[in-house]
Amino acid sequence: MDQNQPIEVKYTICGQGGCLADMEANDAFINGMKGGKTLLVQMINHMGRTVNITFPLNDFGKSYDGPPVDPKEIQAQKKALDNAVQNEAKETLKRIQEQNKKQ
Repeated sequence: MDQNQPIEVKYTICGQGGCLADMEANDAFINGMKGGKTLLVQMINHMGRTVNITFPLNDFGKSYDGPPVDPKEIQAQKKALDNAVQNEAKETLKRIQEQNKKQ
């Protein structure tokens, strides 16, 4: 987190899809995330290369301490997003078909 020392986490299990690591997020870790700016997760891929993924922590404390999200609200948001993506795909296909007719 930020400029803190890295925490080494050992793999707990590996399979065809990859490996999983497990660690306890104790109070010190959570409080660090609440006050931190970024969380860097570093891993080694199947080719032996280092992969870094940075997560912003700007709103972590607000989200962690805030009220839980209603699963029905998440489902409604997902459905709305799915519909928007489908509508955009239909519009794109329609534009392509119209362009093909003009040629």
